[in-house]
Amino acid sequence: MGKRRKRVSQTIDDLDRLVNIGQRFYQFIKQETTVLGNIPATNSPGDPYAILGIDVSLPFPEKKKRYLLLQQLVHPDRGGDNALAGLVNRAWEEVCQREGKR
Repeated sequence: MGKRRKRVSQTIDDLDRLVNIGQRFYQFIKQETTVLGNIPATNSPGDPYAILGIDVSLPFPEKKKRYLLLQQLVHPDRGGDNALAGLVNRAWEEVCQREGKR
C-alpha cells in the first residue's frame, strides 16, 4: 500500500474512532439527563457544572471550550436532540450567570 493510501486509511480510522466516541458520549449524556430529568428554564434544580461535565475550578475559557464541544455533539442539526441541546444551553446560561460572564 502506498504512503498516501496508508495516510488516508489512517485518517478514516481516526475519524471512525472519533465518531464512535462522540456517539458513546451522546448516549451517556442522554442517559444521564433522563436520570436528572428536564431542567426548567427557571429555578434549575440540577447542578449545571455536572450537566456540562466540567469542574468548578476550571478557568472560564476552558469551561467555554468544553461547553462548545458538548453543544456540537448534542445540537439537533448534527443529529442531536432538541431537549438535550436545551438542557445544555440552560446549564451554560446558569454557569455564566453564576460567574458573571457571558
